[in-house]
Amino acid sequence: MKPLRVEIPRHIIEEILRHSMEEMPREACGLIIGHIEGSRVIVKGIHRAGNISGSQLLYEVDPQDIYRAIKEAESSGLELIGVYHSHPVGTPTPSKIDEERAIPGFIYLIVSGSGDFKAFKLSGSRFEELEISEHTS
Repeated sequence: MKPLRVEIPRHIIEEILRHSMEEMPREACGLIIGHIEGSRVIVKGIHRAGNISGSQLLYEVDPQDIYRAIKEAESSGLELIGVYHSHPVGTPTPSKIDEERAIPGFIYLIVSGSGDFKAFKLSGSRFEELEISEHTS
């Protein structure tokens, strides 16, 4: 099976980066909407979410935001396919807490405080880094 490639429009990346900067020094979090076609993860939108933990070291998505994101995705014929969050003082790699809380099948996009970002998917008990393909549409 080919490794997954995350196809994401530049304007969505910019929105995730903006959200991450606005939430500093706390972790920002949100939900990723789109669909998966074979080896392509096609990101069509995001839904900002509240971090009810209020922490600089972890995130906990508000359940009401999950419900709203699922409804938004379904109304557009899409799916909730993942989560994004920031590491304000860390690298854009999964932490031990991220690994423990990960949902199999979800895509995770992590943004560092410096604006670097990476995508991952839980593969077995470990995260696998995914290729990111930015585009302008």
